[in-house]
Amino acid sequence: MFDWYFGDSEPLAIIVSLLYPEEIYENEDNYNELLSDYNNKTIRKIHCKIKECPEVNKVYNLAVKAIKNKKIKLYESENNSKISPLVQVNIISFFDWVNEQDYAYNTQLHDALKNHVLNKRIQEYGQYPIDLKELKFLIKEPLWNLDTGILYITGNQSLGTDEDDFQCVIHNPKLKKIKQYAKESHEIRKLHLKLKSIELESGLSLDNTYKVQPKDLLQWARNLHLEFPILDKLIPDKKKELESILYATPEMILMNDAAQKFWKHYNLKSPDISKSYAKAEITTWIKSEAKKRGYEVSDNIANAMDTIIRCPHTRKGGRTY
Repeated sequence: MFDWYFGDSEPLAIIVSLLYPEEIYENEDNYNELLSDYNNKTIRKIHCKIKECPEVNKVYNLAVKAIKNKKIKLYESENNSKISPLVQVNIISFFDWVNEQDYAYNTQLHDALKNHVLNKRIQEYGQYPIDLKELKFLIKEPLWNLDTGILYITGNQSLGTDEDDFQCVIHNPKLKKIKQYAKESHEIRKLHLKLKSIELESGLSLDNTYKVQPKDLLQWARNLHLEFPILDKLIPDKKKELESILYATPEMILMNDAAQKFWKHYNLKSPDISKSYAKAEITTWIKSEAKKRGYEVSDNIANAMDTIIRCPHTRKGGRTY
């Protein structure tokens, strides 16, 4: 069994070789012999073995290229003017890069690397802030994993996967307490949560995890007696207004989309009825679009929506030609 305890950084040749221990070290005895007390000479010897294995050497060269392109960060004290097998690579940065590549690796050592990186990120909670622009974009998603949503409302990025976010929340007292508040609010119907199991790569599942609509979570968080600076920035100095903006039924969203589609460019100051839309055209689109979104809209509701979004001077019966 190949074992390795990762530090904050590792030599480039070592970290690449650990993804392919069977190809580079052949057996566990050779592995232990080379790495039990390695030095620069050992690292160069391992690099020679990497070059003898086309598949591993390809990954090594890709890593070198990624360092040059700053997709893989070097350890703080390193100067990247010369990239050698000895150069110290930032473990978290390397792990992120590895996960973007489509190659098969040694599962055991990859999992050890993954756990090390996750523990580092949990320890460094708060060092990966989410910016306002990104949060506004993420709010448009239909559902958030509750743990991920808690990271967002506390001003942090997701750690990468639902499982990672789950581990981060349960290991952080502040985040764990917010999650408990959310579950208690769900029990008294103050917050709607959907119970959902998360399937893990191992084939197991995380039970008692929840999904939540982003706008529901944000509105709920505004009513807590806790500070969420990122939410205050969504609409500066208008905290109460935020709550009303965050409330929107599917029909309200559909009606707004219809207004944008049919009336966005209509000139209210210089109206021209010949450029307005017939009622039937708008109501047909509303009913068709509702079906695409998974629900039904009656003729009466479609007609009411049309009247509300229609320019005032065209409301009387609408244009029928």
